[in-house]
Amino acid sequence: MITAREGNLSIVYTESYENINEAYAREKQLKGWSRAKKKSVVLGNLEEL
Repeated sequence: MITAREGNLSIVYTESYENINEAYAREKQLKGWSRAKKKSVVLGNLEEL
C-alpha cells in the first residue's frame, strides 16, 4: 500500500511483453524473489543473481 508518508514515487524499472501471459508469469516470478534479488535487477547487478 502506498501512503502519503512515503512521499514522491518514481518508476525505476520496467519490462515490456507482447503477451499478457508472459508478463503475468514474470510478475509472479519476481514476487517470489527476495528484496535483495529485486534490488539487484533494478540496479543492473545481474551477476549477483
